[in-house]
Amino acid sequence: MRKSFRTFLDSLKLFVLFITCTVMFYFGLKWLDQHYASSHKYDEPGDGAVKVVGQIPAQSQPTAARLSNRLFQFLRDGE
Repeated sequence: MRKSFRTFLDSLKLFVLFITCTVMFYFGLKWLDQHYASSHKYDEPGDGAVKVVGQIPAQSQPTAARLSNRLFQFLRDGE
């Protein structure tokens, strides 16, 4: 009887420790979220900004050749 009570008490301590750490982690994440939400994220572009309008005209290459060129460019640049 005494051993089972001791095991139950140790399990309860572990459960309380787990809940405490989980609550501290949760409030830490909430604090970080509030901290980063209040920071300034984006700046207005300067005078050197270029407005892009219109579409690129169709190229004379067949579709398969354009796709393979895009794929090789993607693999070469490592993006």
